[in-house]
Formats: sequence, structure tokens, C-alpha cells
Amino acid sequence: MTRSQFMLCFACLAAQFLLSASSRATEATNTFSGRVVDLGGHPVAGISLIILPTRLINGHAISVIDKFPTHVNKSDDAGHFSITNVKTGPVQLEVISPTEQSQQRYEIVSMKIGAGTFYPMVPAHGKGLKFAIEPGAAPEDVLVTVRPRTRYQGQVIFEDGAPLANTTVQLKEEWAYKHGESTAGTTLSDHPMRTDANGYFVRYVDEPDFEIASYTVTVKFKGFTATTKFRLKNGGQRCDLVFALDGARMAIGGKIVFEDGTPLPDAWFMLDVRPNTADKRRSSHLSGQRETDNEGFFVEPLYQPGRYAPGRYTAVVEYQGLSATSELTLKAGERQDDLVFALDGAPVFFDVFGMEMMAPTVPNTIGVWIGAPNGSQYKSVRCSSWQDAQTKARKEGVKLVSINDEVEQEWLVEQFGFLPYWIGLVYSNKSGMWEWSSGEPVDYTNWAKSQPERMEAESYGFMNGGYRGRWRVRLSGDENSEMNTPKSAILEKKSFAPE
Repeated sequence: MTRSQFMLCFACLAAQFLLSASSRATEATNTFSGRVVDLGGHPVAGISLIILPTRLINGHAISVIDKFPTHVNKSDDAGHFSITNVKTGPVQLEVISPTEQSQQRYEIVSMKIGAGTFYPMVPAHGKGLKFAIEPGAAPEDVLVTVRPRTRYQGQVIFEDGAPLANTTVQLKEEWAYKHGESTAGTTLSDHPMRTDANGYFVRYVDEPDFEIASYTVTVKFKGFTATTKFRLKNGGQRCDLVFALDGARMAIGGKIVFEDGTPLPDAWFMLDVRPNTADKRRSSHLSGQRETDNEGFFVEPLYQPGRYAPGRYTAVVEYQGLSATSELTLKAGERQDDLVFALDGAPVFFDVFGMEMMAPTVPNTIGVWIGAPNGSQYKSVRCSSWQDAQTKARKEGVKLVSINDEVEQEWLVEQFGFLPYWIGLVYSNKSGMWEWSSGEPVDYTNWAKSQPERMEAESYGFMNGGYRGRWRVRLSGDENSEMNTPKSAILEKKSFAPE
């Protein structure tokens, strides 16, 4: 052993030595070099090694990372490595794991300098190998022995063989491991794992050292389960596991287009799927927000076993007040993703700023009267409720807007943008009908799908500009219950007669 090698002092468990080494540490740097080999002595290429300074905290040597070090080195084809700019004093040698789960991870088994062999604390992948370097030392011919970390790899598939791709599943692990004459066992439930594009996941075993272990692993996903039993040696790998979920998958999907055939790309829409059956015990409806791809396509998997029985269904999509309906037949284990949903309107695309959709033609219309070809003038005002809007209208001697035809409706959306606005629509409990607060008859309506609803005393209407001005209902007292509740209103006054 050379003088340089003797100056390399190990202290894996001796905290007192680490403390003294820390007190002698300086800002001097050293070079640390050698080879990386496997258990058979063969060189291992591509191993990323790093040396981190450590600090004695509560009697334990803890690695300290002020910033990610630059002295990271990968072993070459012959296993050689050389780490420069290593600070003297207590340090920790670690193997950096790759970020991709498909790449093999390694752990340090031992480190040899001359005739001395030193071992890390167990498990090696969690704590690395701790030692101290004296000032002026330049350890060479260091032999670092590594082995692949113990792991198992599984593929999650449906009963038809299709992989469950890019999805988070839950693992329930039960294992019993043996080390010498002692045995132990435990259970780990609901451990999340992410599958890749082919349905594979990799699980690294972090339990204490063992000789061989018996595993029972159950994969759970949205009501489906799959269980596999296997044995695993310490340092070994199982890459042949298959988890076949106990159910048939179904899916619906298709392309959303406007009435002229233009696709709806990269857009959020509402999807509602309901069964055409009275047997509610075997079928369920699906409703929620979904997104199309850049060509207007979407696919919605129906994973819940027992909820989506084969049969006839009605699928409805809604986008910005437009809608399209398609009838379909679902069969067990089949996908029906060739549907075409033709929206009942022409393409309209909006610029979105934060959560508010603004009209590009009129950037700011608050408090400004705008004359319209129909002989009226309109302006928007801030308000906290329908009643507040009504009060502000009366103070100016005008009324909340009454929308009498489609031309007026489209003009209001174009001028005032895509925010929700209170309008003069109020439900009369006495007549059981909707009325305009101006006293004009309600001869034209522009209700959103499934509206009006909850028609009770003190119900008010508002115009949702972001959905082509479709009208919706709010009850008195509901103003703060939903994000979409208007904070502005549109006032109207008659000022001149059109030509």
C-alpha cells in the first residue's frame, strides 16, 4: 500500500473519527481514481460516481449538498473513473441512479485500496460508503465493486393482452425473506407505480439484506386487480412478470368537428355518456371534462368493471354552447373509437387570458355606452349580484339588458367579450314564467343545454359570453357558490331610432 493509500482513512461507523477528520478538513482538493467492477471482477461501464462532503449531525455522518457537484464521473468501457476536485475531510461515495426506470441501477458492494477492503452500511443504495480523505492524499487504483440493485419488473395488461400504458397503478406487496437462520415478513399496501408506454414498471427492493425472498404482489387499477407470486434472490432480478387484470376494457372515442368539417383541436369539451337502458344496476353514466388532440380526436376508456355493461349508449359532447350527439353500442372488451361528433355551429376560437375570455375587438368596455344599429345603447358595469346590478341600473334611469333576437345576442357577445354578465332575465313565481325586468315579453331565448333549471322564486338569468352567449340560471344567494357567477352586468337604454 502506498503512502497516498495509507492517508485514506475510513470511518464507516466510527463517528468520533469523523468528528476529528472534520476538524482537520481544509479547502484543499484531491483526485480520486480507480476502476469499477462487478462481483466477478469484470469492468462495468457507464457507472456514475459522485463524492459528497459529509457533516457530523447528532452522531451521524450526513452528506451535505449546497449545490449539485460538478465532479461527477462515469466509468469508461474498461471501468476506469477519475473524480477531481474532491474536498478533503469526511466524504461519501455514491452511485447516481439513472432517471429512466428502464435503465439498471447499481449499488456499491465494497471498495478496496491495496490490501484493505471496506464495506458500506446496509442498504448500500441508501447510504453509500463513508470515509475521510486527508489533505494531500491522491488515492489511485481504487477498486469499487458494484452489483445491480435487486429489482423486479412487471407488465400490466388487460385480459385481451393490451398494455395499460402511461398510467399509475397501486401495488400491494407481501413478502417473507430469509437471512441465515432468521426469517421475517411484512406487507406494503398501495404503493404507487407508473407504467411506461408498453405497460411496464420497475420496482427496486429496498428491504434489509436477505438471501432469498418470496413475494406476492397485487396490482390494483380502478377496480381491476392482478396477482403474481414469485421468488427473488438478493442482488437478483425478475423481468418476466406479467400482471393480467381481471376484466375486459371498453372505450369510446372519435373525432369532434364543426358543421363545416373543421376539427376541434387541443380543446377542452364536456362529455356525457348515458345508457339507453332502465337497468341502472348494471350500467352507469359518465360525465366530465375531456380534451381533444391536435387533430380533434379523443378516446375515453371505460375501466370500471361491472359499471359499463354492454349495450346501447348515447354520447353527447358540448363545446362553447355547441353540442353533438351520437348513438353507439358497447361490447365487452371492445373499443368504439370511430365516432364523429359534428357540432351544430361554425368554428369559433378564443384567446384566453388567465381564467377570463376577452373579446379582441373591445379591450375595455366597462362604463362606456356603445350605440348599436337597433337603436339602443349598452354599457357594462361591475356588480356583486343581480340585485346590485338592478340597483345600479335604476340609479341611472335605465334597465338591465333585454335580449330580443339572435342579432342582438351576437352583437352583445362581439362587443362585450366572453365574460359572464347579468342580464334582465328574472323568473316570476307568480306567473311561473321568465320575464324581462324591463317589462318586455320574452320572445327569444338562448338557453344553454339542460337550462333553465331550478326555476324557483328569485331565480335570475345571466349571459355566458364564453359559450356563445348561452343563458344560465342562478338563484338568489348562489352568487358566491360557483366560479362562473357574473361579476358584471350589461345595462341598456333607448336613445335613438335606427335608420
